[in-house]
Amino acid sequence: IRKLSCTYIATSDEVQAMKACKSFIHPFDYIFMDVNMLLMDGFAATCEIRTHECDHRYPPSQIVAHTGLRSATSPQTAFACEVDLFLTTKPVPTKSLKDILKRHQGVIKANKQLERKPAKEQSPSA
Repeated sequence: IRKLSCTYIATSDEVQAMKACKSFIHPFDYIFMDVNMLLMDGFAATCEIRTHECDHRYPPSQIVAHTGLRSATSPQTAFACEVDLFLTTKPVPTKSLKDILKRHQGVIKANKQLERKPAKEQSPSA
């Protein structure tokens, strides 16, 4: 991510990542979550982050989970935890990160614009 000139926060494990997510008032645009960690697996951390976002009515961050281990159930578990993208490569190549950020950047900008627009009032029907 440093090579892409992005602002980022790196943590050593999912517990620290979760604490970082909960300590910022503005939600992160992206969270890159390693699935296989010692203290808390990435799926459990993702579920807690999603609960925190929902409880505080934050727009959801784009969560990209990655693992070097292949498992038949990991993709299903990832999407059940509301992971946005599941990668089975580790480390994630810089080009892949760049492509992910470019692809989702338009989605995030569109979502932020929708959040700022007031809901249109509907006229009562006769």
